[in-house]
Formats: sequence, C-alpha cells, structure tokens
Amino acid sequence: MPSIQEPLHFKPEEPKVVVAENEKMVDVQDKEVTMEGLCSVAAYDQWTPLSVPGQRPKPRYKHGAAVVQEKMYVFGGNHNGRYLGDIQVLDFKSLSWSKLEAKIQSESAEPVLVAPCAGHSLIPSGNKILSVAGHTREHTESLSG
Repeated sequence: MPSIQEPLHFKPEEPKVVVAENEKMVDVQDKEVTMEGLCSVAAYDQWTPLSVPGQRPKPRYKHGAAVVQEKMYVFGGNHNGRYLGDIQVLDFKSLSWSKLEAKIQSESAEPVLVAPCAGHSLIPSGNKILSVAGHTREHTESLSG
C-alpha cells in the first residue's frame, strides 16, 4: 500500500470512481488520475467497543435489522429457542436503546400485536420498514400488513 506522502496513480483499467477528501465521489471515467495530499486514516481488522448505557435487548439470532435515518431497528428473532416479537431501537446519536410496540392495523377497532417471528429480513422503504418472509412459532400463522 503506498504511503500518504506518495502520489497515488490509477490506471484506466482500475476503478473509475474516486472518493475525494470532502467525501464526494468523482467519476474519472477512463482518465489517468494522480492524487496528492490525501488526509485519510484507515483502520482495518479493528473493532472499537461503544459504551451504550441502559437496558440492552436480549441476545438473539435469526432477527431482522434495518437502519432508517439515524436509528437501527431490530425486530424478532430467537432467544434460547423462544420466538421474539419485540422491536428494539438503537439511536446512533444518543447511543441508547429503546423498545417499540409493533402493531398491525386490523379490521377490528383495536390494532393487533405482531406475531413473534424469526428468519425474516427488514427492508427500509422511505421512513417505513417492511418485514419480509420468515416464520412464526405456529406454522399456520400468517403475517400481513
């Protein structure tokens, strides 16, 4: 890997996009590029633990997770073989966890709680999150919403 003091040279057959110092992507097409004076820091194979105070969610597997704006939403999964139906939210700004109650609009006046599920995916769509596929404790249950 070249040192920061050396100019970086890219040949036309190498990647065609360069991220500049101001974090903007520059399309270089088929031109040869020389970059000097980069002020970047790279850390590879290093994990930095974050201090997240307060109550943490139960450990889980086969859960779904998605990031919308500055929050990560974690829904469902399994904990010691038990299906979970909770939504845990990690706020990246405050580095704090909170819990939401997931409900589905139903034909009755009262919303219905979402069935616990696992093995699904969460897909962000605008300011909403879609839960796709997965399975429930009772295989006859169906999820809609």
